[in-house]
Amino acid sequence: MKGEDMDQASIIEEPGIGGRFRGSLESASADPLALVRGELPLPPGLAARWETGKARPHDFIWTTLAIPVLVSAKVVGLLQEAGATGWSAPPIPLFGKQGEAIPGYHLLTVHGRCGPVRDGRSARVMKPYPGGPFPVWRGLYAEPGTWDGSDLYMPEGGAGWIFVSPRMRSKLERARVGNVVFTSTDEVERAALLSPTR
Repeated sequence: MKGEDMDQASIIEEPGIGGRFRGSLESASADPLALVRGELPLPPGLAARWETGKARPHDFIWTTLAIPVLVSAKVVGLLQEAGATGWSAPPIPLFGKQGEAIPGYHLLTVHGRCGPVRDGRSARVMKPYPGGPFPVWRGLYAEPGTWDGSDLYMPEGGAGWIFVSPRMRSKLERARVGNVVFTSTDEVERAALLSPTR
């Protein structure tokens, strides 16, 4: 059952819409992936600042480091209300385009886990691009039976994908949280490696 539920999950992604508020994290010494995976404590003085885009932030703020994402108090409240598991969200100072403090934002940290992603479970297809077709894996699946049951989780092996359970995707979509898309695992496409991980 766990394996089936895991294959019905989604990942969170940044919408393909330009001009949105994007932040930068001010901590050169911190490993951004380890921060998101909850493997490091937040370093003293960690803050986020407007880097580019519009001045008004959304419920999800993506950063120049690609993996870390900030979430609004609305998102935190929705997760808490649902009793979601596998996450924490320490508050983090956020400063806007004019240097003004913007309260109510948190760094999304994910403690839930599943096994490593297995390319061999995905379909290898040729996708057309302007420069010619390129092989991609369609589908993002971990080893069956390795999901710990959390509502938010990440795969072992240092990967940066954040998975969301079907029930939490439904709740967040119903609440119309902004600046995020939920992509079902069977729709995820990524560059195909030469030799798949089985």
